[in-house]
Amino acid sequence: MRKILKIVSIIIISLFVLVFFSIDKISFKPYFETEHYAKTIEAFKESKNVEAEGKLYAGFSSVNITPDTISNIPLAGFGNREGKEMEGVHDSTFAKSIAIQVEDKLVVMCSVDMLIIPLEVSENVYSELEKYNISSNQVYFSATHTHSGIGSWGKGIVGEMFAGAYNELVVDKIVKGIVKSISGAISDLKASSFSHSGFEAPQLVKNRLVGDKGEENSGCSFLYFRQDNGKTAIISSFSAHPTVLGGSNMLLSADYPGYLQRKLEGNGVDMAMFFAGGVGSHGPEGLGDNFAKAEYIGNTLADSVLLKIKNIEVEHQVKLKALTAEVFLPKLKMRLSDDYQLSNFWSKKLLDESERVYVQSLVLSNFVLITTPADFSGELALNISNSLYKKGYYSVISSFNGDYIGYAVPLKYYHLQEYETHTMSWYGPYMGEYFSDVILRLSNGL
Repeated sequence: MRKILKIVSIIIISLFVLVFFSIDKISFKPYFETEHYAKTIEAFKESKNVEAEGKLYAGFSSVNITPDTISNIPLAGFGNREGKEMEGVHDSTFAKSIAIQVEDKLVVMCSVDMLIIPLEVSENVYSELEKYNISSNQVYFSATHTHSGIGSWGKGIVGEMFAGAYNELVVDKIVKGIVKSISGAISDLKASSFSHSGFEAPQLVKNRLVGDKGEENSGCSFLYFRQDNGKTAIISSFSAHPTVLGGSNMLLSADYPGYLQRKLEGNGVDMAMFFAGGVGSHGPEGLGDNFAKAEYIGNTLADSVLLKIKNIEVEHQVKLKALTAEVFLPKLKMRLSDDYQLSNFWSKKLLDESERVYVQSLVLSNFVLITTPADFSGELALNISNSLYKKGYYSVISSFNGDYIGYAVPLKYYHLQEYETHTMSWYGPYMGEYFSDVILRLSNGL
């Protein structure tokens, strides 16, 4: 009997120790009192603006990154696909870039028809770009955020859950396509003009987190570039999640951003690309189902863009300002319940941890582009855009700039038992407010 009690005691103690070292209580200490915030502010003081003013030069390049074969290549975006390989190609996917230069200052905006721009891809791209004397600070990444794009780029249990088994050959093809797109845009630099505009499209988006109880970010914004030889390019941005094609779809597709880009390119625009906006809490709305619905949303947005550019006024002389800020993060701790999270040790077994990421800001005259490494909340993006508008700036707050830290949503929603706030909240309750603070500091610095 004593031996049985001893064994039971050892088991109970072992379980207690296991739980003790596996689970932490969630800290609600204000982010501005933390060590990582202090490090971010200190690094921000060392950040230097890139500034130039003068004649605008722009170049455009599009590279098809559709796989040569669909064998053993999964789609990325939904865990319920369980890493199954795609069944075919509905529409080709691309890496597209616009390079802009003012005086001797050069930056490149690049978007890819993928779920995100994972660190495995961006770091290899930056390494390759060293051959062209291009630094990571000069590249402004985003993704269309299609949930039916190429997979096989994620490492770790969670990464492979959403993107399938990691395949170095697939990553290498994506990297080469992006580098070719960026270098091609730089080679295409020519005297150009620039403008921007936007419109509201409330019928195409919804606040999927809290519905009518929250704010709805329904604005579609776009940048318009025209080389003096007549060649044109457009970057559009919208906050509706490209999840029109659900997990049952097994065909490669860029979802509604693909239809938007193809409609523009079929109606006089030489190259169209898409930056995912504040998609962190917003879903798509529209007529039809599946591909018909994706086509409806994409074509409706494209029709409004085409109408806007008919009489658009452009400028040849621009002011360019660029700034990249380091953002230090708390320890990765995946959430378990309302008050408890998995320890950092076990969280890192499931997901690659980022100790610091970057937020970038690019100003062209009175337009501001902000890039973030998250599914950034549409509500937070709207608040920031409204703040910038009061200062005379139009803006786009985009997501997926070369790393991924999950969702950044307002603190007021943190206790909701929802996908965005619970499953995908990896770095604590203050990520939304923390990044909003950094973005506004970045904007004030510019």
